[in-house]
Amino acid sequence: MLFDEIKKITKYRFNLNEDKADENEIVESIKRGVEFKGVNLWTLIFAIFIASIGLNTNSTAVIIGAMLISPLMGPIMGIGLGAAILDLELIKKALKNLLFATVIALLASSIYFFLSPLHEAKSELLARTNPTIWDVLIALFGGLTGIIEGSRKNIGNAIPGVAIATALMPPLCTAGFGLAIGNFTFLIGAFYLYLINCFFICLSTYWIIKLLRFKKVESVNQPVQNIIKRLIIIFSVAIIAPTLYFGYVLVKQELFTKNANEYITNEIISDSLFVINKKIKASDNSIELVVLGDDLNEKKLAHIKRKKNNYGLEESNLIITNAKTGIETGEENYSKIIDELFLTNKSNLSKKDSLINILKKEQFISQKLKIDEKSLLKEFNILFGKTNLFSVNKTIIFDDTYKAKDTLVILYVNPKEKTMDFPKDKIKEWLKARTKSKEAKVIIE
Repeated sequence: MLFDEIKKITKYRFNLNEDKADENEIVESIKRGVEFKGVNLWTLIFAIFIASIGLNTNSTAVIIGAMLISPLMGPIMGIGLGAAILDLELIKKALKNLLFATVIALLASSIYFFLSPLHEAKSELLARTNPTIWDVLIALFGGLTGIIEGSRKNIGNAIPGVAIATALMPPLCTAGFGLAIGNFTFLIGAFYLYLINCFFICLSTYWIIKLLRFKKVESVNQPVQNIIKRLIIIFSVAIIAPTLYFGYVLVKQELFTKNANEYITNEIISDSLFVINKKIKASDNSIELVVLGDDLNEKKLAHIKRKKNNYGLEESNLIITNAKTGIETGEENYSKIIDELFLTNKSNLSKKDSLINILKKEQFISQKLKIDEKSLLKEFNILFGKTNLFSVNKTIIFDDTYKAKDTLVILYVNPKEKTMDFPKDKIKEWLKARTKSKEAKVIIE
């Protein structure tokens, strides 16, 4: 009774036939997206360039945009549908179009990256070159979501998310980048990720169509159907196997890094010993540290090394350099550190000296050009008569080599009355004596 109740609830909750679109409509909808011509082809080309630019400039938003408009899902789902309903013509057509789209994408992205002045492999490109088992799971669950959503009467908002999650366009364009710069590691790694996504989207479509019990187009005998199933299993194993290895390596490296950080924090860092530089190389099983402290002697160093075993780091290569005493890596490394510190300090001191000299020059010039205008105005009024306007300034005279030669003082006066006649030569001599300048210019208006 309990089992029947659980079965009933499960069937009610997980029923895929509810809100399912008409079978013929689903088939026709997938078939329409299979062929690359006209709008589909132009959309593909534009998506290729958008994705390539996004990868080239390391822009996540641009890459997401390319994923959303990419029409590559069409022929992949077409292959899965054809395999499920035994439509051999649809399988051939979908395979031919997928191959055509793949070649176009590779050529277009290769041309872009070949012409682009930016050839540095940034994080968005590097992320598509080393697929793991998690990429398989993403492609599988993304494909399942896509075909389930695509088989509904009212398609919801899951399709854009599937396009982003399964990410067909970025790895294909990354493969184009590898082709353009002649880096076959990039080419193979990225194209492998593309194949993973294609295969498991196709497999997801196959499973859901079989689960929904679509009518078969052709009557194929049981041995042939068994061959198809065996081929699916063989391809699945062949594609998954390398990702399991890469996933294992990734987990191992993450665990090494985590254990190494815990080891450094718990066993090395103390009140009298500081880590001033740290390099954890999980790929090489090595830990390189530069420390500063007085208590790192041979006994302490041996104790630290023994503690590695408590953190699963038995096989790791620990290199510790004491910046103060040169322990572990020898005098050569110690001297190198001291030399680097000396050169850095020397450079900093040189910059400071230059800045001080500039400030001194500015202060000297400022003092040299300083004039007490109020005192000069009072003296001028007593000696030569009152003015309507009065202005006096000092400036520096440069020669043709831009070297400071002397100072020039300029006096501008405007008589209070037009009938006043100021003695220009006497004013000039008074001005030079008063401001201690060799050159003076008097302007009277």
